[in-house]
Amino acid sequence: MATVLIEVFTSPTCPHCPAAVKATKELFQKHEELKKDVAWKEMSTGTPAGYNKARTYGISSVPTIILTNLKTNERFGVGGAPSDKKYMDMIYKVLGKLPEKDAYKEIKKEHSENKSNNEGGLIDKFANLFR
Repeated sequence: MATVLIEVFTSPTCPHCPAAVKATKELFQKHEELKKDVAWKEMSTGTPAGYNKARTYGISSVPTIILTNLKTNERFGVGGAPSDKKYMDMIYKVLGKLPEKDAYKEIKKEHSENKSNNEGGLIDKFANLFR
């Protein structure tokens, strides 16, 4: 059973909507592992069901992609057709996971920020003023 539902909101008259649908289809072709945790469907605002769901979410432009964690009901979205990397990052975020390949970058980034904030021991020198 899927943990994440991706809804791609489109309109029959939108010239940009096919790119969002294509990006979603390609994502599932490139990343077979998604199929066990993620399901997706296109929601056309040209249908009563699609229109009503878009209104429920407050969508005012298409294409819009909504990702929902079906266990926590946490939801967020993006307009347009995201890049493969951005799409995968969004899915991992909704799943509550950090992508393996980016985990090292995050740790390294935090370390470098901490190091730059204490460049030359300024934090230590400042702390010593109050001892």
